[in-house]
Amino acid sequence: MKFNKDKKDELFIERLELMNSYITQKYQLETLIKSGCLHLAKTRYVDRRPNYISTLQLPTSDSDKETKALYNVKLVEDDTVKDSEKENVNNSNKKETKKSSENKHEGSHFELIKQEDVKENPLRWFGVLVSQSLRSAQTDFQRCISLSVQIANVQLKLKKLEDKLKEER
Repeated sequence: MKFNKDKKDELFIERLELMNSYITQKYQLETLIKSGCLHLAKTRYVDRRPNYISTLQLPTSDSDKETKALYNVKLVEDDTVKDSEKENVNNSNKKETKKSSENKHEGSHFELIKQEDVKENPLRWFGVLVSQSLRSAQTDFQRCISLSVQIANVQLKLKKLEDKLKEER
């Protein structure tokens, strides 16, 4: 498939915009991870208990606690599904999951699904009254999850665009 000069220019501009978006989001992810780690360190320092936040409180395979993921990621490959059909599917699955990220573009993409049936907040593993910095760390790391899905979607778009450009050559 041969592209004319204007179409090539549009594809290269789109590629540059996607690269810019990718770099910006990677920088945001790095910032959020740093912030989350600093909040964890602050929690340890303020509480003056170095073992307050440690791996000893996390559930293991030997423990009685049953853990469930708060978020799941699924790959959606069908680009012909209409929005109304997506809503019907989502309404039927409403008991199990809630759609928290809507990425509506052509082709396959990743969606972040928040599990509604998980009732236990992982912060409870560290006590009933946890510090604000620990809550901030949790928020930062949850934002990292959604940002990671967005980065993966940008990578998919870049890959598809590169494939289009390779077909032209």
